[in-house]
Amino acid sequence: MRGRARLGFADGTVVVARSHGQGMFGVLARHTADGDVRPGKVVLRDEWIELELVWPGRRMVVDVLGTDQAD
Repeated sequence: MRGRARLGFADGTVVVARSHGQGMFGVLARHTADGDVRPGKVVLRDEWIELELVWPGRRMVVDVLGTDQAD
């Protein structure tokens, strides 16, 4: 099952994203708290954007479905 989450970036951009696997956003949240997650490769698809997120020794790919407003 794919999860969905709002991802916020340092520049204030907020997006709605879909993970490629169950529990992946929990893993991402744990590493984000350490401050070492960075955007990597971006691939434009027909209906979404595929975004790679990287941190030391790991990577994950999410589908960016659209933008959202910051809290």
